[in-house]
Amino acid sequence: MPECPEDTPFDALLDLFKQEFTPGDSIVGKRLKFYHLKKDDQEDVDSWAKRVESAAENCKFGDDADFNLKKKFISGFEDINLYKYLEENIHCPFSELLQNISLVKEKHECNCKKTEFDYGYSNWLGQFYPSYFM
Repeated sequence: MPECPEDTPFDALLDLFKQEFTPGDSIVGKRLKFYHLKKDDQEDVDSWAKRVESAAENCKFGDDADFNLKKKFISGFEDINLYKYLEENIHCPFSELLQNISLVKEKHECNCKKTEFDYGYSNWLGQFYPSYFM
């Protein structure tokens, strides 16, 4: 049975009111934060993956969670060889991509060459067909 307000300490009542009436982050806000994540230049693969995963946890993507996670993760890489590999293997689960990424870096000897997009028409199409323009 719930306690009477007269018997409840004032601090406990304040906590109850805060819990009830403090607005939480909306799903839309959480997804906006997720979509606007950017990989830092000096950030390694593991910390980028952890940051993307933690941002996606509360987004409630449902069945599309793995796909959204992979697309955001891939978007952080500027190394052309690594980017191509990740795009070609988009069908693999996210955990499998993370396991294979070190092998790919060794195989292709990725040296962090930045991709060179022209920011005109082809970049606009590249949003929809990124593998086509690589």
